[in-house]
Amino acid sequence: MKILFVTLSLILTTFCQSQSWNYLGNAGFSGSTANYLSLAIDLQSDKIFVAYQDFGDEGKLNISFFDNTSSEWININNDNDLSSGYANHNSISIDANGNPYYSFIDGDNNVLGFGYLKSNGNWVANNPTNGGSSVSGHSINSITKQDYDGDVFVCSYHSSWNIVVYRASAVTSNFSIYNSFPGDRNISSLSFDMKYNSGYIAFSNLDDEGRIDIIKIDGGSMSVLETYDNVSDGLSNYIDLEINPLTLLPYIAFQDIANGGGVTVKKLNGDNWELVGEEVFSGGLSNYIDLAFDVNGVPYVAFQDVSFSNKLSVMTYNGTTWEYVGERGVSPASASHCSIELNSDGEIFLAFKDGSASNQASVLRYGATLSIDNNDLNSYVLSPNPANDKLTIDGVSDYDAKIYNDLGQFIMKTSNTNTIDVSTLSKGIYFIKVSDGINSSIKKFIKN
Repeated sequence: MKILFVTLSLILTTFCQSQSWNYLGNAGFSGSTANYLSLAIDLQSDKIFVAYQDFGDEGKLNISFFDNTSSEWININNDNDLSSGYANHNSISIDANGNPYYSFIDGDNNVLGFGYLKSNGNWVANNPTNGGSSVSGHSINSITKQDYDGDVFVCSYHSSWNIVVYRASAVTSNFSIYNSFPGDRNISSLSFDMKYNSGYIAFSNLDDEGRIDIIKIDGGSMSVLETYDNVSDGLSNYIDLEINPLTLLPYIAFQDIANGGGVTVKKLNGDNWELVGEEVFSGGLSNYIDLAFDVNGVPYVAFQDVSFSNKLSVMTYNGTTWEYVGERGVSPASASHCSIELNSDGEIFLAFKDGSASNQASVLRYGATLSIDNNDLNSYVLSPNPANDKLTIDGVSDYDAKIYNDLGQFIMKTSNTNTIDVSTLSKGIYFIKVSDGINSSIKKFIKN
């Protein structure tokens, strides 16, 4: 486990320009009422995808992406039924090739469904190779996550009181590994994240007064590595576990019912889960809690702010306390089913069920957090990202490039070459600083 010993402020100093929350494209882009929204961003292209239950399509799963050229939301179901009936607990993830993976609970029969969109535009529904019958009987949550190694995992909760995890190899794209853990637990809420072939599963254990228990798993052997009991003081709901992309430490945000129902965030420090800032910092009952990080590892949390007209609020941790992003209550009216993500430039995107747009799907955008050295050099493109052996720089000439690891430590330097050999770098997150002698710009890339 990597620990962030020094900050990246030496190379990643940022400031916020005048910013506000605005709709991305048209408000209410679903066919009708939308539930269970899940937003994902392609690491390479910054293309934004949203999966949602669309009652304009009989409650089935629909997926749309934002087209920057037309500034419109484009449905990419391609006349395919991605679910046979109501799609609940939808989740979407984008793989290293820009292909969307999705999972959902089929509300008609509580069957877990999942699949992906190939580069040729065809949708493929996956079934575990150990038999389709094993996917039936799932009832709570479906979470789709991609490992930095390129594998895609799907996690859900089985009605026979088991948590199940499937893995799709980046090579075959067939979900082939299944495991069940821990058994004999009555669970009301579930969350899950993976990084570098290990991950964490958090759940509200109703057999222990709804307290949160967390297990660490090996993504290869699907074995339990560590267990953490009683992470919360009591009954908890709307839990979201995410691994910090810089420190690789897991964080968990949840509705802290035992302490009034506001948002509490904790992170793993050694063997203990410690508070991040103050306990229940949201100022009242909070629903639909979703956690995300920017490229600097700063946490953001979105939630339905019940005591503020059920509008959505977004807060971030400044190192000392939690503060609102923009203002309290960023949605125009009551809203729910929120999903928050940040792109590589620090822009915040918030998908939600929009009460001001007939409860259809909408996305709000909060303007970019720009680099202090923002300039024309930002137009260069890194590819592929994630990279295996070679990293290509296009769109800039006569430059020096310095690479730093996620601790801010200098790793290597190169000049005036469009292709950089990164084969000797360890897997992880890196930052490349490109300078033409006058201006400079910093971007993130991932080494697989």
